[in-house]
Amino acid sequence: AEEATAEVIARRKEAVAVAERERLLEQTRSAWARAEQANRAKDEFLATVSHELRTPLNAITGWTHLLQRGAVPEERRQHALETIERNARAQTQLIDDLLDVSRIISGKLALERVPVDFVSVAQMAIDAVRPSAEAKDIELVQRFPSGAPLLGDPGRLQQIVSNLLVYAVKFT
Repeated sequence: AEEATAEVIARRKEAVAVAERERLLEQTRSAWARAEQANRAKDEFLATVSHELRTPLNAITGWTHLLQRGAVPEERRQHALETIERNARAQTQLIDDLLDVSRIISGKLALERVPVDFVSVAQMAIDAVRPSAEAKDIELVQRFPSGAPLLGDPGRLQQIVSNLLVYAVKFT
């Protein structure tokens, strides 16, 4: 009887060990799948960022090269310089956005909560995007309703409005 009991106990221990190994194997497979998915997402993100950074860089280097070679007529030089400046600002904004993502991920993004004149914030964003809009013959129309004071981070609010306007101009 003792042998039978010992054998039953051994089988149960073996069954528990097998079940535990299967559970651990499934956890490992699941973790592996999540890691592969995260790696694919990272690769897609890097491809998108590379494309977004290269677009303004191509305009900057192209116009700079033409200016250096003297291939831009005098009447087009101002346009070339404005294009270079606009694309440099766009690239700076992209880099700032990337740094913000890094700060968000690391939990180091600091936000102010101060009274904000949203009209002034929006006006600064509109003024910054106006050259791009004018270059595409897009008219910016401003209508600001009067409203209650706003608590927020002026820099972030301007960034939000700027991003909305930049993409509106870009895809119009």
